[in-house]
Amino acid sequence: MVGDRFHDVVGGHAVGMKTVGVLYGYGSRQELESVHADYICQSMTDLQTTLLALGAEMRH
Repeated sequence: MVGDRFHDVVGGHAVGMKTVGVLYGYGSRQELESVHADYICQSMTDLQTTLLALGAEMRH
């Protein structure tokens, strides 16, 4: 689950998904850390790198 607010992370965790918080939306790092986002990305480039790494991890 990729999102920029706490409810995105909470919802993702509720259904067993890994969560990626993004800092280029409305939420803050503190907000995303407080609900234990699995990953936090500052930019679209960071998000791309994270998602590609997660995809490679899932294939193994």
